[in-house]
Amino acid sequence: MSEEYEEILVYMDFNSKVEDDLFSVDKEFKIVGIDTDEPVLQLGNQVFQGEWKDTSGTHVMFEEGDCLRTDPLFSETPEKQMYYTCKTDKMLHMSRIFVNPKENQSDVPIEVESNVEDKV
Repeated sequence: MSEEYEEILVYMDFNSKVEDDLFSVDKEFKIVGIDTDEPVLQLGNQVFQGEWKDTSGTHVMFEEGDCLRTDPLFSETPEKQMYYTCKTDKMLHMSRIFVNPKENQSDVPIEVESNVEDKV
């Protein structure tokens, strides 16, 4: 059984400095509500809330790849080349938020269901 997924590229603008190591390829992130007005993003132990905004102009996204051909105009062949991926006129403006645990968690009764019958 093959799992289907959809890839979405999103231009995000952060209102504060975010550590570069949070954006490394091997770091995992969680995003909730990408199709809502205010999605939430978790990068490491930091949480951000987003707001969709129109951009002034168009943002163009590129992917990095190997240089497959050379241009005689340049004397050196670049190690990597950028290839057009897509464009957008929307951005997700992210603001850092702080999440606190709910109070009175110990007051909430915990119910445990079991499908095992007791034998006497």
